[in-house]
Amino acid sequence: MHQSLVDLCQDHLVEALHARIRATEQAIGHQFAFEVIQLDHATAFFAHRWPHASHSPPFHRVFHYRAPTYAPKDPFLDRLLDEHIDAVIEVVPGDHQATTASLLQAYGFQPVWRIPWFHLPLKELESAIPSAGLIQKIAHSELAQLASVLSIGYGYEGAEREAWQTFAQHGYRAAGFACFLATVEQYAAAAGVLHLSHTSALVDGAATLPGYRGSGLQKALLAARLSYAKQHGATQAFSRTGAGSISQANLEKLGMRVFIHSTAWRRR
Repeated sequence: MHQSLVDLCQDHLVEALHARIRATEQAIGHQFAFEVIQLDHATAFFAHRWPHASHSPPFHRVFHYRAPTYAPKDPFLDRLLDEHIDAVIEVVPGDHQATTASLLQAYGFQPVWRIPWFHLPLKELESAIPSAGLIQKIAHSELAQLASVLSIGYGYEGAEREAWQTFAQHGYRAAGFACFLATVEQYAAAAGVLHLSHTSALVDGAATLPGYRGSGLQKALLAARLSYAKQHGATQAFSRTGAGSISQANLEKLGMRVFIHSTAWRRR
C-alpha cells in the first residue's frame, strides 16, 4: 500500500466535501444543520436535518477513522450512540486496523461494504476517446440542470432527491470544482464532476439518466474530466466507486487502478 497516496486521496476527499458544505451554507444558510468535526483520529461530516430514506445510506460520514490511543472507549463513538446518529464510518488499511475493528465491534458496528480506491498518474493518460454525446464543461448558471441529472440518475426520490439536488446545485459552486454534462440530441443525459486541488484531481460523482445508460456516456465523461485535469496541471487522479460496478469497469478501461480498499462500518 502506498501510504502517501492514501493520505493524498483522503485529504482531497475531505477538502472537497468540506468545500461543498461551505458553499451550500453560504447560499441557503443552515437548512441541513451541517456539522464538521475534526479529530486526531477521524473527520466527521453530519447533516442533522437531512431527509433520509430507509433504503439509502445516511448522509453522516466519518472518514479515516482509527481507534484512539485511549481505547477501549471513544467519546466520539459514545456520542454517536447517545444521540442515535446513524453514521457510516470508513476505515483504511494500516497497523491500527485490528484494534479499530475490535473497538467498532464493541460499539455494535459491523463491516457493511468495501470501497475500492483508484489512482492514475496522469502522465500515463492516453488520448481522450471519441465522445458518444456532446461533453461540455458547464457554467454555474447551469448547475441546476446538472444537479437534476445527478439526483435522478442516482435514483433518489422525494425529499431526499430535493436535498441532494440542492446540495449539488450550490455545493459545486465552490472553488476547484469543474462540472460536465453529456448531451444527446440537445438533452442533458449524463453528468460528471471533478475537483482539483494543487496537482491532485478527484474524480467525483457521476450519473446517467436511465434512458441513456449503456451508450458510453460515462466513459466519455470520465475521459473528458481526466483530460481536463491533466490540462490544468494535475499529475495524480483519484476516484472511489462501488466494487464491481460499471463505474469501476470504466475507470479501469481508462487506466485507473485499485490501490487500496477501505471498509465501511455501520450499526445495524
